[in-house]
Amino acid sequence: MRPVQFQWPRSAPAESAPVAADPGPWQRPSGVAPASVFAPPVGGPYGAPQLTPVSTSASPYSIPASVPADGVWPPPPAVLSGLPQAPVAPAPVVSAPVTSPPQFARRSVSVGSWDDPAPVSVPVNRRASGPGSLQREIEELRADRAGWVGAGGLWRGRNGDSGTSELNDFSTVVEGRFALGQSGHLVLRMEPVFLSAGRVSSTDQNTSQQFGSNALAIVSGGVGTTREQQDSGVALSLGYESARLKLDIGTTPLGFAVTNLVGGVAYNDSLGDVKLKLDLSRRPVTDSLLSYAGTVDDVTGRTWGGVTATGGRLEIGVEQGRFGLYGYGGAHWLRGRNVVSNNR
Repeated sequence: MRPVQFQWPRSAPAESAPVAADPGPWQRPSGVAPASVFAPPVGGPYGAPQLTPVSTSASPYSIPASVPADGVWPPPPAVLSGLPQAPVAPAPVVSAPVTSPPQFARRSVSVGSWDDPAPVSVPVNRRASGPGSLQREIEELRADRAGWVGAGGLWRGRNGDSGTSELNDFSTVVEGRFALGQSGHLVLRMEPVFLSAGRVSSTDQNTSQQFGSNALAIVSGGVGTTREQQDSGVALSLGYESARLKLDIGTTPLGFAVTNLVGGVAYNDSLGDVKLKLDLSRRPVTDSLLSYAGTVDDVTGRTWGGVTATGGRLEIGVEQGRFGLYGYGGAHWLRGRNVVSNNR
């Protein structure tokens, strides 16, 4: 580009004013105050500044030097004429990414009042679970729906008088669970059981007379039952289990001196903060070999024992935050072969 010089344009003088000599591009007429170089002059005999090339020779490149008519200063960038113009691509439009708000799961809760017993649907917002929580729930559902077969051993013992209240119980449980329906399982159970209560004493008459009819035998000069008290058998059962309901039916170990049909039904549910569980059943009394398996009285030859408890049990619990209140109650009738009935 060619260098330019800053020149104040001359306006036409008035008819009455004398014609002054040309002051030149850098000479200011006398009596005219200097103007600021940072703002265009307003009024006066001089108009707006113009930019003109120093050389008077014609140039193929021209730059407009006058102020636009619309009064915009500085003017927009000049376009050089005579040169090919490169196409100007439109600036890309960049928009901020739109993020969706967090999603919430909505469910309805039935709420009532004393004045309006009709339930009112109230939306409850619950933050949706993350991927980890969802994966854990899926794995739990798969585990609940999967079938399996397992086995385990159990031993329990109790001290007491040999042949009567002493007890050693060893059992092995084999159980299989198979999915049934949408939320239940079919349960098959087999339990081999071995019981031992020791030998009835033949020297301690105070202990021996507590067994069966030994007291009558001792009074008459006899000995009574003094053999080893033990028995074994295999218990079988078939059941159904779901989140709220449990059903089963089976037998006490087959092979015992006394075998009974046993089973039960249990149901649990929640009513707000109150939890309820109801259990109706007939179960064996496993406190001793006599009550569980039964035995034979050698003096009379009669089989006795094999006691079962038939009845129900109700459990109630209330939870309020970190505190809770629980209670239960039940009633059962005790029945067995050739024994006196009782209840608890």
